[in-house]
Amino acid sequence: MGSITIRISPKGLDFEVSLIEENQPAKSGLLVRASLTGGAWTALTAAGQAPPPTDIVQRLIGVGQVQRDHADFATIGETLYEWLFPLGEIRDRWTELPEDTTICLDAQDEELARLPWELARSPKPLRLAATNQLHRVSPRPPGPAGEPSFPFRILIVVGCSATEEKDLAIDREVRRIETEFRRLGRSVDVHSLRRPTFENLSDWVKAYHPEVLHFAGHGAKVPGKDEFGLLIEAAAGTWLWKSDDIPTDAALWKWKPTFVFLNACRSGVDRAAASSIQRGFLSSGARAVLGMQADIRGDLAGLFAAEVYRQCALGSSVQAAVSEGRLKVRGPAGGWNYIDWALPALVSTEPDLKLFRPREYPNDVAFTTCKEFEDARIFADGREGRRLFMDWQHPRVPPTAVQNVLVLTGPPTSGKSHLLKWSMESWAVAGARVRYLEIYGGSGKNFLDILRQIRDGESDGTDPTKYLHEGLPPELFRRFNWELNNRIDTGQPGEWKPEDHPAVIPDKEAPPKASGEQRLEEPVCASFHAALQEVAKKQQVILVFDRFTGPNGERLLPKEDFDQLVAHLFQPIAADADSSIKLVFCMNQAESTDYNLGPLKGEFTRSYDLPVQYSDADLEQLAGDMLWTDDPLPRELAAVLLKFPQGNRPLFGLARLTPVLKALEGFKSPLLAGVERMR
Repeated sequence: MGSITIRISPKGLDFEVSLIEENQPAKSGLLVRASLTGGAWTALTAAGQAPPPTDIVQRLIGVGQVQRDHADFATIGETLYEWLFPLGEIRDRWTELPEDTTICLDAQDEELARLPWELARSPKPLRLAATNQLHRVSPRPPGPAGEPSFPFRILIVVGCSATEEKDLAIDREVRRIETEFRRLGRSVDVHSLRRPTFENLSDWVKAYHPEVLHFAGHGAKVPGKDEFGLLIEAAAGTWLWKSDDIPTDAALWKWKPTFVFLNACRSGVDRAAASSIQRGFLSSGARAVLGMQADIRGDLAGLFAAEVYRQCALGSSVQAAVSEGRLKVRGPAGGWNYIDWALPALVSTEPDLKLFRPREYPNDVAFTTCKEFEDARIFADGREGRRLFMDWQHPRVPPTAVQNVLVLTGPPTSGKSHLLKWSMESWAVAGARVRYLEIYGGSGKNFLDILRQIRDGESDGTDPTKYLHEGLPPELFRRFNWELNNRIDTGQPGEWKPEDHPAVIPDKEAPPKASGEQRLEEPVCASFHAALQEVAKKQQVILVFDRFTGPNGERLLPKEDFDQLVAHLFQPIAADADSSIKLVFCMNQAESTDYNLGPLKGEFTRSYDLPVQYSDADLEQLAGDMLWTDDPLPRELAAVLLKFPQGNRPLFGLARLTPVLKALEGFKSPLLAGVERMR
């Protein structure tokens, strides 16, 4: 598919229209002012004067919910086509081009830029916004675009009241967008802010710098001024995010969105509202902004938005996705003569803007068969935790202090390990070497047993499901093994001469020295830290510690040994600002008390207490979400099973859905087969 640019620029009292092709001389034509102001439909209004009844923009924004297929819009579309392609060499060249040639529109006059060019229809008739991906262009913002973050963040802001959210079907619009990204829940993070205060919005944007901002609600005019903005009806007081304030706010937040989707209805708003809000975001550095030129039906707005995001998720450009969105609403709207499909106006800074690409899974059979990752395939909610844990690994906005430690706490049987397994898969997809260590198991352990467990893993390499349990490269622990053997044998550090030793030195597996002799913990942990740093030169290393106690609270690792690990291994890792090694501790409240992480906490630690306050109604909805389905069966099962008394080990939070999952497994429900591991 080729593309052309149609540029409309002032030329004296009239306008010059240019058809620009790559490697071809431009074709030019004249758009005279008289044709814009004296026909059946007009485009220019003298300063200070009210627009006449023939004004195209005023006719469009004044449209109601009926007669959206009025004959006026057909003649307006034909008029816009005549203006886009004046008779002469431009019209001649246009008719020679393939019918699917993309049209990039650069209207450099502010009044003409407001026209609903998306309505333009050729004599055939073809709707150019649908058949030719007609979209507006804007100068590219300075500086490199940068690579999309992982995950790709989408922030949905609902500005209207809760009543209008339901009446305008915005709640369904949000739901459809979230649903489109369910399978990409690892690569895409969708978050909704409903009626936020300015401080709420500011805090979230500053923390995460979302690549996409989706606004659903109303536009409004500042009383007595030619200023417009997005109306947000927060509980603390309604406020207007003004178009003139947007660039300054974005600069202070150090934020440049990639794509802004403005589903802001314009009832009672001035003709300049949509374009001024779009310009505000373009001035802030956005690479594409889509706005509505008039009120779009609520049911169609959700369909359109969901299809745009679905196409983007499949790898289409924003321009192609918008065209597919137009096609999606064409049928429910009533056909091409109804205007709703043409109301979205896309302005972009590049002709083929693709938002993101989902991360590919590691090319590793063990990754594919990993039991922990398969366990986390069925998952509901936990969005806040997942977002925090992904951001902890690779912060979107660099924190004031490097946080190498993550502490996850919550009651027993509340889903902590499940959230952890989901996060470990995401960390692995993002390139980390993850080691998952369950402290409880087997016989009693000391600090040296934990070091050996980290190094050697819990798998002999023959079990394909043990992706997280494989040992670290033995050649990188050559010096550590030699120093460990020497200290246990002699009690002295010795002199390391690498040329005198084989490439791989086995650990003699001797126990640490008895109490009373020179302690090993500090030098041995320092040597082990150095070996981990060698491993981390190739890829980030994340050590995850879980299950500190048995089912009855029994401990196998003495507190004193854990304190030695904290003091001599974990603290040096936590305090290393340049470290590629990270630590995760998953504990219930009793374990957190028994095994003191206090020395690790502070500015270099991110802590998260797992929420467990879910109502039965919330869980009924999430029962369907965890199976990626709107089928009523999981919700109906949850409504029944959640009323049953719990056993001796009560479940908390999302873990309360476990009986629902077990029941579906017992039924051999085909719904289970539809749930894939998130991409």
